[in-house]
Amino acid sequence: MLIGIAANILGVVSAVVSWVRADTLFLALSIIAVALVAAALLRRRNLRLAVTLLSLGCLVLGGTIAVRVDHWITPSAPAVAAPSTPATSTNSTTEAATAVSGSTAPRTLVDTDFVLPRKMAIDVDSKASQAVDAPDGATGKLDFFHDWGQVMSDRVDVVRAPNVFSYSGGALSKAYFTCKGDLEKSPYSFAGESSQFCFVTSDGHPAYGDIRRSRDDHAFVIHVIVWDATAS
Repeated sequence: MLIGIAANILGVVSAVVSWVRADTLFLALSIIAVALVAAALLRRRNLRLAVTLLSLGCLVLGGTIAVRVDHWITPSAPAVAAPSTPATSTNSTTEAATAVSGSTAPRTLVDTDFVLPRKMAIDVDSKASQAVDAPDGATGKLDFFHDWGQVMSDRVDVVRAPNVFSYSGGALSKAYFTCKGDLEKSPYSFAGESSQFCFVTSDGHPAYGDIRRSRDDHAFVIHVIVWDATAS
């Protein structure tokens, strides 16, 4: 009797496993085993256990058939390979960004040091300019005027005041682009020693100035870069 019950349980478990794995041959053999055991139980007049076992077998068989039919009607979609993404060159991206932004600096008109004594002015649109007496200060073609007084520190007045825009810093090779942005800031009227600033020359060119030092005779040494462009 115990062997028969164990065979019943084994047959049902085998049928369930076959159902889950959709193994048709194994399922058929399991159903046959369950049917044979059920027939033996009926011969021994164990009607309740035989009916229960046959019911489980029918349930598993019906479920398997349903799974198979669904699989036939709705086949698995074939795997689709992901489209390959073309490699993007970092240099190409950088070059494209550079081209879009138009980051080529204009020609440099002036890139030199000027010496500006007290109470004198100079035109920085020409690198050959020399300081001249200027009782009226920075006016007309004269871009810088070195002002000072008994109660006033040495300073540089710039034509078209206020026309001193604080320089944001960075390499001088990029000074044109830096000044292009700095010229949109709020301006000051003059610059002191050690100041770095952007300005617009008397001819309307964007420019950079750096009051580097004061000599023993109090003259300022000013480094100036002027670009061949029109300040907006």
